[in-house]
Amino acid sequence: MKKFILLVGLLCASFALKSQSITKTTSSVVWGTVCPVSATWYEVSVPSGLTSCEIVWSATNGQATRDVNNQRKAKVEWNDTPGASGTVTATFVGCSNEDSNGTTASKTELILSVKTNHGVRLVIRLM
Repeated sequence: MKKFILLVGLLCASFALKSQSITKTTSSVVWGTVCPVSATWYEVSVPSGLTSCEIVWSATNGQATRDVNNQRKAKVEWNDTPGASGTVTATFVGCSNEDSNGTTASKTELILSVKTNHGVRLVIRLM
């Protein structure tokens, strides 16, 4: 039984060394959504096993741009695509530990369209 507990503990520890997540740092009016009229900022957590890596940001249904001062952060300008979801992904490359290359973290959110049925754009201003 002690060996089983030790094994589970080691598995959890090894998972924690490579677990990463993306957090949205821009607030939303509706949880889990983004607005295409303004950029949304994200930050990825970097566990100790991935500190030597370069982070490449990408987005489906949007354009991701890495912060020039902090590669852990990126902004995404989402396309105005009614009913679509957008996914931002951080991929770890160039790692000193080659087994870590290609490790990813992703976050998917619903894109709130600002188009009307007549093609006129609504501007949403948050104060």
